[in-house]
Amino acid sequence: MDILIADPDPNILSGYLDILGHRDEMSPTPVQDGFEATEMLVAGRFDVALLDLRLLHCDGLACAREVRAGGKEMPIVMTASVPPLAEAYASELGTLGVTEVLWKPVDFVSLLYALSRALEGQRRHRDLSGQLAEEAEAFQLQQFSNRMGSRVHVLRNRGQFHDAIAVAKRLRSLIGYQSGIDSLDFATATTDLGGLYLAAGHHEKASQMFSEAASIRHRAHWKKLN
Repeated sequence: MDILIADPDPNILSGYLDILGHRDEMSPTPVQDGFEATEMLVAGRFDVALLDLRLLHCDGLACAREVRAGGKEMPIVMTASVPPLAEAYASELGTLGVTEVLWKPVDFVSLLYALSRALEGQRRHRDLSGQLAEEAEAFQLQQFSNRMGSRVHVLRNRGQFHDAIAVAKRLRSLIGYQSGIDSLDFATATTDLGGLYLAAGHHEKASQMFSEAASIRHRAHWKKLN
């Protein structure tokens, strides 16, 4: 999948390449100049374009106009630093077939979701569209999981075991959804929950969690061998 990425800031271009450049199924082409971006999009065979609203010598809107005038119908995702500026051109952006506008700084998850949606209508890239959406979701879940894990740690250190257990139970469910209920990660989350029950004086519940964690580890190892 060929993607042209246009932004006047070389550091931002470098960041996009860090996210997309290592993928075998993607071939990103970075440019800073709006005229150059326009010429390449009109002359080339790009599957999607990521254009900043403000480019060198020619803005992203003018670039999009020329690309459409040149008969190119690839999806265009626009980025913008100033929301009101993009909102002022909202009607024309829609007419030009800009699939969406991302506000800077563009985060990893938003970029992957935007590209996934842009590629949905292209039959030959539907698998890649699904992969990008799955990766974005997995990254979001991992971030949420990390925040919940930190919250459990803080609550435990404060001696707020009831609250820590409540968060740990939600975290365990999330890990089960992410990794599967027969995974080593789920076994670890179950052991951690057992440790919280033990610290809170709920020995029977702790024993139940430790026993369940042992069973999960056994199933995980068995699946790995088979």
